[in-house]
Amino acid sequence: MPIKLNNFTDGIIKEYKLTRNDIEGILKKAADLIRTRVDYKFILILLFLKRISDK
Repeated sequence: MPIKLNNFTDGIIKEYKLTRNDIEGILKKAADLIRTRVDYKFILILLFLKRISDK
């Protein structure tokens, strides 16, 4: 079942229907963005601090 979204631009309402494939594509792009732009050193520091606090 498609999801209807309204996009307000210049006073004109445009209706878009998102399909499952559209949503999957958006999620894959978001995952790629996270994979390529995340500073892994920061994540490792957070995991290290979490490990220390668990002891």
